[in-house]
Amino acid sequence: MGAGTGIASEQLAAAGARVLAVEPDARMAELARSKGVTVEPATFEDWEPAGRRFDLVTFARSFHWVEPVAAVAKVASVLRPGGRIAILGNHAFPVAPSAAEFRRVHAEFRELQGGEQEARAWVESTRKILRDNGFDVDEREFDAPLHVDTDDWVNAEFTYSHNLTLPPEAQGRLRTALADLIGPDGVEARDRGFVQLGTLGR
Repeated sequence: MGAGTGIASEQLAAAGARVLAVEPDARMAELARSKGVTVEPATFEDWEPAGRRFDLVTFARSFHWVEPVAAVAKVASVLRPGGRIAILGNHAFPVAPSAAEFRRVHAEFRELQGGEQEARAWVESTRKILRDNGFDVDEREFDAPLHVDTDDWVNAEFTYSHNLTLPPEAQGRLRTALADLIGPDGVEARDRGFVQLGTLGR
């Protein structure tokens, strides 16, 4: 769900799964179709399962776009007995420059959102929602070093609503301040990822 350009969908299909993707953005959906993925255009909230049942529903870096309680309840309603939900996500935490240095840059505009504590709280909240809807939950994590080029890091910062909602002039100043902080060598970071796999136990 929220298939984007079909990165995870293509991998699932290559592993032998029969995949149906749901994606509201027409341009992303077309890119997914170009990879051979079957796509139905809709938000997950508006998507109509039409009585179909599934063995697995996957959110690959897209679960934060849905209202989690309603989404998990809908997933439970379309799974076959013993079916599964897989929620995959990751977040890059800066090491050099440090998170504290990034917070100082953001302080002029608003307090920097995120951080490891908030990411951990998000995972714990999702776990509770899954269990409240009858899922047995298995969790796995990974932690790997990551290098991100300066332009890529700055552009990624502007996929978050707390930066996108700044006035255009402030966005420009923030972009410049971030690029100056990072410099030409990019960001050394830790890529913290997780998989929450819920099996419907009822």
